[in-house]
Amino acid sequence: MKVKIKSIPISKGLFATQKIKRGEIVARIKGDIVPEVYSNGKKNKSRTAIELDKGNLLEPEYPWKEINHSCDPNCSFEGFNDKKGIILLRAVRKINKYEELRIDYAWEKKDAIPCACGSKKCKGIIKELKSTNDK
Repeated sequence: MKVKIKSIPISKGLFATQKIKRGEIVARIKGDIVPEVYSNGKKNKSRTAIELDKGNLLEPEYPWKEINHSCDPNCSFEGFNDKKGIILLRAVRKINKYEELRIDYAWEKKDAIPCACGSKKCKGIIKELKSTNDK
């Protein structure tokens, strides 16, 4: 495994245990596929689930629940395989040893919360750049 969990001021985070090249697959993340909206109409409130297409979420196995947000992420998700419940985590730029792995949560505007990622590119709010709810 190319990551290690470490405590950070807000909770925990995933940190690289070695240099990771841009474009490299960091992990094949497994998990349970769960509905975004349950049959009773209530929305799944998981803070760790990865949004997929078709109204489903992937509840990742440990330690991948600990990946944090950044407005200037070094990783992204891609290549979901719904038959196996696996999504790829790929480095979008070079990641140095001991650097925290981060993705852009890109939440819809209605789900947005204030951001404190500390990036020079911080948007001040965790939401997708062009939300379908923006007017």
